[in-house]
Amino acid sequence: MRLPEFSEFSFGLALTENIMNGGYLSDVRGAPTFPNLYNEGKAGGGYDVKIPAKGAPLFLQFKIPQVVTKSTKKRPAGFALPYYRMHLLRKKHSLQHQSLLTHARRGRLVYYVTPAFHTMKDLNSHCDKREVPKKSVFVRPL
Repeated sequence: MRLPEFSEFSFGLALTENIMNGGYLSDVRGAPTFPNLYNEGKAGGGYDVKIPAKGAPLFLQFKIPQVVTKSTKKRPAGFALPYYRMHLLRKKHSLQHQSLLTHARRGRLVYYVTPAFHTMKDLNSHCDKREVPKKSVFVRPL
């Protein structure tokens, strides 16, 4: 098991830029909001970026996956190697998931998002083509 060659911040920045400027959202207005770690952990937080759009903003929580390259007894059926595994923080360690659920229950667009690639070469290529969102997995917290 290993981690991608890029950081969560690099992935998130490329994803946000592609969403805002690549035609993925209609009528994006203003700058994205990246809360600091203090505000992200407070009530009303839980997200890494809020992208303003007409009608409803988009809330995203970036997750960097583990790249699983060796077969284990815990490997889910039907998953070929390598595959990607994303973890959520336990409730006792973070209120992040609860905060995202609150946003989602209020009808907001809320997603965990993780790349379906792990090399810097792929991140650069997908970013240049504005395909980072297409090459990522979006999971609603509900």
